[in-house]
Amino acid sequence: FQKLHDNLSAYIAYQAVQNNLYYLRLLKEMSDLLTQWRRDNGAQLISDSQILLNKLGLDENSDPTFIWEKIGNRFNYFLFDEFQDTSRIQCKNYSPLLINALADAKGTVSEHLIVGDVKQSIYRWRNGDWRILLQQVEQQIGHTFHLDEDSKTTFIENGSLDTNFRSLPNIIHLNNYLFSSIPQHLQQVLNEKVSENLDEEGKQWWISAGNDNMLVKAYENSQQEVPEHKKGKLDQLGSIEISYIPVTDGRYRRNQVVEESLLQLCQKIGDWIGSGRYQAQQIGILVRSNAQAKLVIQKLMDFKKEQQLTFEVISGDALSLASNDAVGLLIETLKALVYNSDKHTIHKAKMVYLYQHIQNKTIDQNAWLKFASNDIRTLKDYLPEALIDSWEMAQKQPLVHLIEKLIEIYGFTTKDNIHLPYLLAFKDMISAFSTNGERGIIQFLEFWEEDGNRAVLPSNGEIDAIEVTTIHKSKGLAYDVVMIPFCSWDLDGMINGDFWIETSDTPFAQLGKIPIKYTSTVGKSVFFKQYFEEMLFNYMDALNTLYVATTRAVEHLYITAPSFKESVDKKTGEITGYDIKDEYISDVLYQVLETSTSPFTLEERGIYIDQIIERKKSQAQKNNIISLRHYPISKELEMALEKSSTRNINDIMMLEKAAQYGILAHDIMAQISKEEDIHKLVRQLIQEGILSKEEEPFLMQEINQIWQHPMINKWLTGNYKIWNEASIITAKGETIRPDKVFTSKEETIVLDFKFTQTDYIGHKYQVDNYKKNLENLGYSNVKAYLYYAKSNQLTEVK
Repeated sequence: FQKLHDNLSAYIAYQAVQNNLYYLRLLKEMSDLLTQWRRDNGAQLISDSQILLNKLGLDENSDPTFIWEKIGNRFNYFLFDEFQDTSRIQCKNYSPLLINALADAKGTVSEHLIVGDVKQSIYRWRNGDWRILLQQVEQQIGHTFHLDEDSKTTFIENGSLDTNFRSLPNIIHLNNYLFSSIPQHLQQVLNEKVSENLDEEGKQWWISAGNDNMLVKAYENSQQEVPEHKKGKLDQLGSIEISYIPVTDGRYRRNQVVEESLLQLCQKIGDWIGSGRYQAQQIGILVRSNAQAKLVIQKLMDFKKEQQLTFEVISGDALSLASNDAVGLLIETLKALVYNSDKHTIHKAKMVYLYQHIQNKTIDQNAWLKFASNDIRTLKDYLPEALIDSWEMAQKQPLVHLIEKLIEIYGFTTKDNIHLPYLLAFKDMISAFSTNGERGIIQFLEFWEEDGNRAVLPSNGEIDAIEVTTIHKSKGLAYDVVMIPFCSWDLDGMINGDFWIETSDTPFAQLGKIPIKYTSTVGKSVFFKQYFEEMLFNYMDALNTLYVATTRAVEHLYITAPSFKESVDKKTGEITGYDIKDEYISDVLYQVLETSTSPFTLEERGIYIDQIIERKKSQAQKNNIISLRHYPISKELEMALEKSSTRNINDIMMLEKAAQYGILAHDIMAQISKEEDIHKLVRQLIQEGILSKEEEPFLMQEINQIWQHPMINKWLTGNYKIWNEASIITAKGETIRPDKVFTSKEETIVLDFKFTQTDYIGHKYQVDNYKKNLENLGYSNVKAYLYYAKSNQLTEVK
């Protein structure tokens, strides 16, 4: 039994590693694929840069290498900003430069600045480590320069900004109290868990590592002063509303209060907007995730419609180009142009839906049956007629020109069109994408799916709308009113989530760093140090997130959260109190506010300090801005890109009859895809006076000779898509136009007609150029041919 007890911690660790090995194998496979991708593409990921710099920039003694000298710049002063989010590898790369500069310091002034706030470290998922700022950078400098505690204080000057110029006094006093009390409470909870689960050796490690006081130390300088100009103004103290919503069950408490939280939020905003107390642009709603943001926005939109209110709501998603219907319609049109199989008919369906939705029209249910044919012509009742008529030609146009035409066809050029800002931003994206030459629709759609769909509309921050955003995105911002409707995130992170551990000094050292599940049993294994450190980090993340959220408020802080389950005496049925827990951040908030030392009294599950501040009406500033009322359309681009396929009539009439027939036959063959089109174009020439009725048989003989050629007829009547005089913009920006291109899954044929056999070398060079540019566009198995009408000879160019 004793042997089993002695090896229990190793056995638990083995189980944790074994249960997650599949994840490690998957990561290894992905790593190998990435390595192969780097090799094949001669490229590196941005995330590789720090590792590469670490290998090249430091020698075996972690001193700067000659690489830095080769850069050719000398920096005498360094400023590191947002240092609380610095990762270990970043610190390892740049700290030698700082130490090297410190060795040459004159000591007369503070020559280097490290700026950061441990309390605002909320990017640990990006490898940020707040302990570097809190203690390790000082320890490293002290160790390097052999500083004792007394000399360290003179060599390193610590300072903090103690005055809060953002918030009103009540907000400042509340935050001062919360962030002196909550760290102590959380630290006590952590220390108790360590005491309950670890032996004496483990407890000693916890204390010697400084973890028993880490949270308190991180927040020891959190107190802020009220600025002098805000003191004594009793009518401008600020408002605080904290409400705990009753629950019926102690499990999943936050899920029970979602609807009530949203209802109270909407009613409160309705009262403020309706009474004129606050304008929409003064209100910021902070949430933890994009899913919560969407939930809030949808509820506000429904409430606005029900109550017939006039406020607007924006978020990061609301300003994204991908969320705009007009941009969505353009994207779906591009997809429908290049993806023609039956399984892609969904793009045509989305086109119809978005176009009709923009026109504020409803679609007949029977219309959806028409998509089965996957034929754009069947949708003529639901899409612009100009789009249907120009569908084939649209596939051949350069991207920039195509987007211009689509914007015009869809009617987005009307005055004061609400989609104008999004269309202009989208057009800028198209232009930037095409800067280095035309890359085609497919390449743009690939770019859109990878990066483009994340683009957002530039905003000057003066939109009169309620802003819904995540706490992470709100960092550095301020709102007159901050509303936190779901103040109930976990203290201890995501149970059963994966976290990475270092296996050195364990039986699993050969594995290096590995991911295992974050469960309480890991705390009883040989990985107990990593487990309890992860718990400390989780508590710090939860606390820092609250700090960032509550310190965004200027004059009004509004919070809702789930209460606790009531404790009931089973004999008498009397309510004896609450089942207090330390599960959510709101639980700790409740417990510190309930104490007698709290500056604000918690009554009836909440705090309600509501002070209306009178405002002077400010005169709106007149901005000298240029505003477009409609999308600007110009024909210059179209004229530059379109090369007329018809020749000058006078030039044709000056030629001999045989040459005239040759040129006219060339033009007709370059335009047609079907045999019945021949007679239409010949009759058109007769009607325009270019060809006489008597000359028709001679021209038809020339044309029929070409059409009946065995190989050419096979291409014309076979399973090929035919591109007639389609423009190709080369990588050099030049426009070329082969007479015909035939494309299929198996091969691509480029055909050029010649009615004279002189200058074969020039003809061959021309057609070979067509072939190479088609290959550059991604077409495979490209073959090029010259057809000489005089000799009825078809020649392949190799």
